Amino acid sequence: MATPIPENQAPFDVEQLVRRTSGRLLAGGTRGSGGAGITSDSRAVRPGSLFVALRGEVHDGHAFLAAADA
Repeated sequence: MATPIPENQAPFDVEQLVRRTSGRLLAGGTRGSGGAGITSDSRAVRPGSLFVALRGEVHDGHAFLAAADA
């Protein structure tokens, strides 16, 4: 049996992430807030976690923004 991978609980600060990635805050958190857990899988989003939409060869995470925000 495989060892389960623990859920990501990496702490983050929204303002710092937006600034360091030159990103845009689209939904959810507010500047000055923070949370724990960063994922690029919209099915793994939990309250207080961050969804990162990545473009790949097969899928574009931006197509899952609404699902991640639900």
